[in-house]
Amino acid sequence: DDRIEQTMLEGLQEVHIPQEKYFRNHDGSTQYVFPLTLQPNEIENGSNSKILLDWLTKNKEQLDTLLRRHQAILLRGFGAVSPLDFNDIVIASGYRGMEYIGGAAVRTQLAERVFTANESPPSELIPFHHEMAQTPHPPTHVLFFCEVAPSEGCGGETPILPSSEICRIMFEKHEGFMHKIESTGVRY
Repeated sequence: DDRIEQTMLEGLQEVHIPQEKYFRNHDGSTQYVFPLTLQPNEIENGSNSKILLDWLTKNKEQLDTLLRRHQAILLRGFGAVSPLDFNDIVIASGYRGMEYIGGAAVRTQLAERVFTANESPPSELIPFHHEMAQTPHPPTHVLFFCEVAPSEGCGGETPILPSSEICRIMFEKHEGFMHKIESTGVRY
């Protein structure tokens, strides 16, 4: 119900971007937008990150509800301009942190809970993957921050997709294989 969602967003508003997609939830009964894109109700210089920090601190349950419903949230216009700003947002989200141990990518720690995504040049393609799925305890949430947007057409973007949609398509196209994975499991 959109009215419920609007009350959840106190101080924030949903906006739409050309890259968003609509998917059906697991039982097919409702559609959701992916990613949900939020920005402050009013864009003001300098105070927008405080709006987000306050909202995150007061609305952890609403954040979880929105994430379960939409599977990804894109935050725009909040004035996070450095890894330290983003670190404050990560901490305010309330999600448990984890050490970067056992990952395949070379990463540099920029703040307490902020690392570079990958040190590979933008020309290197990185296939879709579950973050650190090869470790005994992969992260429950992954948060991204873009300090410098890539130039048009040069690569370096970080595309995301809902795993449930990939699973649904795989079952449609390769049902036998998917049942085999379900029964035997996967090892890295």
